[in-house]
Amino acid sequence: MRTVLLCLSLVALVASNACGQIEASVSKYQQVLGLSSPIVVGTSVLAEKVDTISTKPVAIIHVDAVGEVKVEASDIQRQDVRIVKLDDGTYLLEAPGKTWVEIKEYVEFEINGVKRKFLSDSKTMVVELGPPGPPPPPPPPPPGSCDQKTNTNFNGLAKRSCEWVSVTGEYSSKRTELAKVYLGASEMLASGKLLTIDASSVYVKQEWSRVLTDPKAKEAWGAWSTKVNEELSIHWNNQTTNTAKRELMVQFYRSLAEGLAN
Repeated sequence: MRTVLLCLSLVALVASNACGQIEASVSKYQQVLGLSSPIVVGTSVLAEKVDTISTKPVAIIHVDAVGEVKVEASDIQRQDVRIVKLDDGTYLLEAPGKTWVEIKEYVEFEINGVKRKFLSDSKTMVVELGPPGPPPPPPPPPPGSCDQKTNTNFNGLAKRSCEWVSVTGEYSSKRTELAKVYLGASEMLASGKLLTIDASSVYVKQEWSRVLTDPKAKEAWGAWSTKVNEELSIHWNNQTTNTAKRELMVQFYRSLAEGLAN
């Protein structure tokens, strides 16, 4: 409304100019690809050479306006889309999916000897060609997110043990140190530096006491440990040999280490 009022005011001052109104339309076609140097003779399309013929949808946008016209296009993510000016008032759009075409008209007035351009009208058109474009990719999980835990061992224990950290409340900052404890237990058990599963269990308990010196921190992480022990009992009973149980603990410790790591 303000633009229209400004336009009308300027018309009163400068009678030789007028504010226009944009008229725009869209015509959709199939562009034929694979023709070498095509020409149109009457209703026939002739080509010097024909390669593999294919087609793609395009749109011709016709714009009728009095003033200077500026045409821009963008996709659903507001990224610029290429639009080609064929001649005055005619534009070619080839982008598949939905495209927002914004048309602006500017008029020029001379006031006190100074030429100025003003936006006199604007119009936005939505043009859809062919199948809809692919949806935008989901945003990546934020750094440290449990969704980044991709280890699927033990039904995704890494991701679930990461989520269990929420029960530790204000003492969750200890997770990084405890991650190193479980990674160390996994590596030493795998290499034979810790000879038995019992030895690895003793190592983990000693390191827990070193890291969690505050009784309240021990209590908070105790709730997390209860969930871990419940998970371990599910898988432990399925192993029948010492070798299998040793390998289970190597991988179990590694999953916990990944779940706790930031």
